[in-house]
Amino acid sequence: MPKIKNCLIARSEITELKKLSNNSIVFSTKLHGIRIINPEDCQVTFNFAYESLNSKTNVLAFSPDEELLAFANDTVISVVHMPSRKVINTIHTHNEKAELLSFDQSSTYLLVGTSNGRVLQYRFNNSSLLSRLCSSSLFNEKKNPISCFALHNNTIAYSAYGGSISIVHLYSQSNKTVLQNLKASICALCFSDAHTLISGNSDGIVEIRSLLDKNIYVKINTPFTKVTQILLMPNPHYIMVCGGTNTLAIIDIQKSKILHSKYLEFEDKVQKFELIGDDILIVVLHNSKILSVELPSLAKLKSLLLHNSLDKAFHLITKEPMLENSAEHNELLQRYEKIYLEAIKALINQNKELAILLTSMFKNVNSKKEEIRSLFLAFENYSRFKTYYLEKKYTIAYIMASKYPALQHTVQYKKMEEIWRETFSNAQRHIILGKIDNARALLNEYITLNAKRPIIQLILNQNSLFLEFLKAIDEKNFKKVNALVLKNELFSQMPSFIKLEKEMRNSIQIIQDGIQTGNLNLAKEYFLKLKDTPYMSQKLAQLNLEYNSALKLQKAYNENNFKSCYEILDLHPSLGSTNLGILLEKHWMKLMDKCELYALKANIADIKKTLGELIDLSTRRDKIGALLRVSFHTKIKILMAKKSFKNAENIIYSYIDIFGLDNDITVIMQKFEAYSSFKLALTQDQR
Repeated sequence: MPKIKNCLIARSEITELKKLSNNSIVFSTKLHGIRIINPEDCQVTFNFAYESLNSKTNVLAFSPDEELLAFANDTVISVVHMPSRKVINTIHTHNEKAELLSFDQSSTYLLVGTSNGRVLQYRFNNSSLLSRLCSSSLFNEKKNPISCFALHNNTIAYSAYGGSISIVHLYSQSNKTVLQNLKASICALCFSDAHTLISGNSDGIVEIRSLLDKNIYVKINTPFTKVTQILLMPNPHYIMVCGGTNTLAIIDIQKSKILHSKYLEFEDKVQKFELIGDDILIVVLHNSKILSVELPSLAKLKSLLLHNSLDKAFHLITKEPMLENSAEHNELLQRYEKIYLEAIKALINQNKELAILLTSMFKNVNSKKEEIRSLFLAFENYSRFKTYYLEKKYTIAYIMASKYPALQHTVQYKKMEEIWRETFSNAQRHIILGKIDNARALLNEYITLNAKRPIIQLILNQNSLFLEFLKAIDEKNFKKVNALVLKNELFSQMPSFIKLEKEMRNSIQIIQDGIQTGNLNLAKEYFLKLKDTPYMSQKLAQLNLEYNSALKLQKAYNENNFKSCYEILDLHPSLGSTNLGILLEKHWMKLMDKCELYALKANIADIKKTLGELIDLSTRRDKIGALLRVSFHTKIKILMAKKSFKNAENIIYSYIDIFGLDNDITVIMQKFEAYSSFKLALTQDQR
């Protein structure tokens, strides 16, 4: 079981907890500032107190690089450089209260969720609003504050208490996805990978959604009345969930079921938790205690394998199923299989003592002890099995091997299988020649065997269908083969079909790899082989779409038509994970980094020069429009600072003509009128 130990007790309520990039833990308290601790020994390595960081602080966030702290009091956000303890940026959100703060994973941007349901984006060192990622409820009568964020690479998912979820890319703002769920408020979000989002709501339900396929949607009822936090575990098949109680649950998202409803139980309600590495869980309780929980880890499993403690390794897997499907678990199974086969070899050589010695460590392993018991029982009957084999009483020998599976590893059984395959092959030949009676005579002695009777009856009683199947296999006619399998499932058990199906799976993988790496000629070659396979039609249709899209993308790139490249990427988001897609997105991010700095200096000319033809890119117009808006805002502020009010007034009117009257220009106009003592003249249409 996981080991729980007290780490420390804070002197006031803990308001935030975050893991930093060096695996330290930083936390804040209501009255006593910031602490950074080493999770291994729970020693405090950094203290920080600041006058404005107090009981009036609404929300705060730490940057992943350990450098920055952002906190909000009413409508003012302060950004502090923690090593120097200096305030490096002050942001006024005016009539909006910050409900959530988060830095992106590069520590470049500060993301602010507001009480009016907006998500605002700032560069950490500049107070000018860079972009409104969301403002859907701004003019609604009912305001829905932003309730939660989740980040994956450069994509953010966020939700308001109204129940909808939005997903948008920070650099391109393309392909904004809105997932409607108006039945309950979303309280927690978590990406399991780039294309899968997990949410938890106020009804205690966890929902798993594919961002590429809307038909992939799973709901899991948790033991909580409300899901407040979701954490992806080292084995991505599992998530840890809390819901305002004193317990933590584990959910298997692959099988869509609760694995442990009370995996961990504490003395008080869980407030927040973070995972350090793959084996240390830091838990904050409502009584201000910080606990360190040592989870059974892959490191422990590796150690048991290293010391050949395979029985203890199996016990660990039984207690901690989250370790299943790991590379270490697979190694454990392989090593067990090797020992099992060595024990069989020893018993074949009548060395029972060696077999007992080899298997002794597994005698108390619940999942293996029955198999081990059956192994020794099988070889108590080995002499009789060999006798039946020598007397060519194969039917009785097969029945014994079915009862004692360990005998299937003997030389005699393997010889019997060779004889069966040869007999079956000869029977097929006679059927092809139309000599059904000869085929029946060859297979007669096997007809009583349960494992072989169905396939024998198939080829004898439906020989025309069987001949059709053999011909289709020989010609690798996937369409025909699968049509026949649909008529009779027994065909799917035939070695020739299994071999052919493996070829098809390999072909699918080759197509996917070809699209990923840009080797489209190879992808096309294998796609043509599979195109008429009915049972794979849906998968092949998807691959065909991806292939044709990748072909267009590659053509546009070779022609240096970058505008078309980004339009294709935005139309087919799955191409973003291909090698070419990744290259193009990195290029775009570099352009945006330059353009954002130009915008914050009111340098529209250099934005246009940098973007070139991309300035008209319609699929990313929200981001490009945001850059131009920021340029206007900055220019107006510069002119106001210089008391060039007439020029500032003209630019305000130009802005309204282009972008309309929004919240950001309204705030600037109020400042303009206050500083200049001049009333702006707006027409009714402009308002």
